[in-house]
Amino acid sequence: MKTLLVFRGPPHHQQLLRPVEDELESRGWKIVRYTANTEAVFQAPLNVELGTDGYLWLPDFDDPKKSEAAYERHWEWFRELYEQKTPISLLPPQILDRVMHFTCEEFISTRRMIDQVQPTACLALHEINRWGMMLAYWASVRRVPVWTMQEGMYYGHPWIYTGHTRYSRSLVWGEAARQKLLEAGSGEERVHVVGHPDLARRYRQGTESKAQLKEELPADVRDRPKLALVFVTNVAVRGAGEDLFTGWEEQEEWGMVVRCHQLSTLSHMQTIEKVFRRKGIFFSPLSIPYEHHWRLMANADLCLIVGCTTTALEWLYQRTKPLAQIGTLAMYQNFAEAGLAIEITGMPLLTGFKKTEAEWAATCQPNVEQFVSAQIAEGEAFKRLADIIEGSAK
Repeated sequence: MKTLLVFRGPPHHQQLLRPVEDELESRGWKIVRYTANTEAVFQAPLNVELGTDGYLWLPDFDDPKKSEAAYERHWEWFRELYEQKTPISLLPPQILDRVMHFTCEEFISTRRMIDQVQPTACLALHEINRWGMMLAYWASVRRVPVWTMQEGMYYGHPWIYTGHTRYSRSLVWGEAARQKLLEAGSGEERVHVVGHPDLARRYRQGTESKAQLKEELPADVRDRPKLALVFVTNVAVRGAGEDLFTGWEEQEEWGMVVRCHQLSTLSHMQTIEKVFRRKGIFFSPLSIPYEHHWRLMANADLCLIVGCTTTALEWLYQRTKPLAQIGTLAMYQNFAEAGLAIEITGMPLLTGFKKTEAEWAATCQPNVEQFVSAQIAEGEAFKRLADIIEGSAK
């Protein structure tokens, strides 16, 4: 039996991995999932999804003597850097010590796990975290095919993505991501365009569960004729004073749902919630199941992004609904400048929504098809992914 070894990390990443796992399992593969010691951040959701015996835990494969020896050997080098005037000296030694200890333990544990599982192929979301990179490194050393995937839109400078194909081969959504990785130095044979593994299904399920969305929203939001989704990245909302909400309390046309990025800090979310605590506005906590986000995406009438986010691309995938933007200082991908969104920075929200409704179809919608097609190839991507992984194992 062929075996796929999969690293499972944060819960929202699994929405991309699970369709590929399920497809290969339907073809007779054995799926072995594992995760790392992250103070239960990774483990707790897996306990719910798979049960405590449904996955491997990396520390169980540790060789304490070897990992402690590696820790002592490498910490001496960091201690020397810490005593000099280097960027390392600015890191809190307690945090650096903890990361060093875990890294040495996990490096050895990953090798021992691969040697015990003897996988046919390996899969991780990407290798720009230490666990994905360790899996990719040891799999390549053991000559096991290892694949990684695209997590979000590649809108930064190419050098940011140099780590994506250091040891693995990358399965990306579209030609735009492929070109970005090639610019970052990846070989053409290491990057494969497959499409998005789960986007079409997410929208289909979101549309079918519109009634459930109404149950999740308070009456003063769900009963309005129009619904706006506001997605805030890990940035402050510029001009977020009372002027932003001019006329809002008096109107009954728009309801609004505000979402933060999945990795937002608690303090950031509390700040954003305080800004938007108004009549007709619902702050959607991240504790609500992930499917709620896609019910919002499928059924909202307008989306406003604050900052640069893959949510904009995912919203434009629908091709027919208007997108607005409040710009930030660090906009790697400025959707308004690209002719894909209406810039409403500095305007009251109601004014911005009306402007977006009036102008988006004529000024932005004609540009959407070319943009989305370059970013996301059409077709059943999870089957393409499974075909490629299966083909590498022959």
